[in-house]
Amino acid sequence: MRSLLLVLLVTGCAHGPATREVEGGELARWRTSIETWRKQRAESIGGELGWITLAGLAWLRPGENRLGGDPGLELVLPKDHSPARVGSLFLEGDRVRFVPATGVDVRVDGARAEAGPLVDDRDGKPTTITLGSLTMFVIRRQDRWALRVKDRAHPARGTFHGLDYFPLEPSLRVHARLEPSSPGKTLPVVNVLGHTEQMPSPGTLHFALDGVAYTLDAVLEPGEPELFILFKDATAGHGTYPSGRFLYAAAPAADGSVELDFNRAFTPPCGFTPFATCPIPPKQNVLPREIRAGERYQGHAAD
Repeated sequence: MRSLLLVLLVTGCAHGPATREVEGGELARWRTSIETWRKQRAESIGGELGWITLAGLAWLRPGENRLGGDPGLELVLPKDHSPARVGSLFLEGDRVRFVPATGVDVRVDGARAEAGPLVDDRDGKPTTITLGSLTMFVIRRQDRWALRVKDRAHPARGTFHGLDYFPLEPSLRVHARLEPSSPGKTLPVVNVLGHTEQMPSPGTLHFALDGVAYTLDAVLEPGEPELFILFKDATAGHGTYPSGRFLYAAAPAADGSVELDFNRAFTPPCGFTPFATCPIPPKQNVLPREIRAGERYQGHAAD
């Protein structure tokens, strides 16, 4: 019996520190991954093509839409970064065609521009038009098309000093289970323009916080395998963006398990620019509690 107790004590002592070491190492790796994510997040906001570089969003009308710095045109660019005429975009049915003006050094996907069709952002990889510090591409929202303009010389980049976050909270890194939806199911999601988009929905996430069960419906973006979660909690308007936040999660494992790390929750692009067309969390994704993790809101769009 004494021998058995000795073995158990030795085994227990050896197992305890080793377990803590593994847990400590895993926690350190998690913290490092969050720091890396935060740096990438800051770049997506304040980098050369970040959200605060948006300088315009102009909706196309059928037929010719003239483009340039001339304020009398349909598509007006920042006049200090553009000649009076850059070219024209023609909206013809469900496609957009670009015809550059003569003598303007404008490029399409890096090559000198020639007349031709433009791919919009429906698959996430639109054709890019570049002119000096400007980058432009066509977006489609339901049956409307617009030209989105980014300016890497936008003055907002000079006043961007990074993002603010709640303290890291390991307990808000939770395990969830995806209850699959029926094949082909979509979820109606309204954006800030009032348009409703039917987004593919792989299912409902079930999880618990402090012993209380919650659910969130997930959707998928075009060409993306990750789950996209639009949610709102009781911090909205009191430390986080008023309309809610976004969160991505890896595709579920074979058993349907998913990690939801609310420390990676972030402010929608509309929190940084009036030229974004953000979706709004559906009512079933409003959580009746605070989620004090992830990105705080600093009021960029209201400045």
